Amino acid sequence: MAASRAAAAAASAGVAAAAAAYHFRDDAPPLHSALQPGRQLVCPLVAKTPLTPDTSRYRFALPTPAHSLGLPVASHVLAVDAGNMYREYTPVTLDGVDVGYFDLVVKRYANGYFSERFARLEPGQTMRFSGPVVTLPYAANAADRVAMVAGGTGITPMLQIARASLRDDGDATKFALLYANRTPGDILLRAELDALAAAHPDRFSVRYVVDESDGRADVDAVGRVDAAQVARFLPPASAPRTLVLVCGPKGFVAHLCGSRARPGGPVGGLLGALGYDRVVPFG
Repeated sequence: MAASRAAAAAASAGVAAAAAAYHFRDDAPPLHSALQPGRQLVCPLVAKTPLTPDTSRYRFALPTPAHSLGLPVASHVLAVDAGNMYREYTPVTLDGVDVGYFDLVVKRYANGYFSERFARLEPGQTMRFSGPVVTLPYAANAADRVAMVAGGTGITPMLQIARASLRDDGDATKFALLYANRTPGDILLRAELDALAAAHPDRFSVRYVVDESDGRADVDAVGRVDAAQVARFLPPASAPRTLVLVCGPKGFVAHLCGSRARPGGPVGGLLGALGYDRVVPFG
């Protein structure tokens, strides 16, 4: 109980510090959007939760418990250092649902400048952010089906889009997610993904693919994402009004979309060979 009270006190102190430090000004941001274009938002870390040996979930407090981050779907924030170097991250929390804080899932890379900075953060310490930066303006019913192919931390924008759509009663879009990782132990946010699939079985499905199964049976396929897996788990290229979203490490995106993949550009790689023409790569 003493530890819980200490954590709560630290969180409250962090919120107060964030409010005071907001954009280095005295006035607080509007409640609907803590992020304001052209200005930095200083947020204290209130919790760090390990998800895998090299990946953690970081919760940052907003200026007050009533604040929303102010992040359109699908968008990301920029973590910024004192020298204005930056790295983009997509929160796994959602405006209108999660208030007073936002969560980032960050994988630690050897010699990764920002991932190392995150790994060293302790509750009460701060990180600077700016944004929002819109990645893909999501609109309800813009597609009948959305196929999602994610690798590693590339799951974060997929979860943001799916959560926003599935809570909108006016959106009938159906989602099929193919999520690839090295091992079952590397699968991130599985509880959240499985909960969405259970709550919306008619609109959201998720299939897990791993390079190595570790002998476990709780995955759907083993091996690199290939044509057989795409055919088995995703809507076909011939399906009308189908959009494909791809996010993950550069090599993963290049394998699926081609080495010169970019939003609105020609589709290469595995998906191009299979005839998909509405593909948006991230990462």
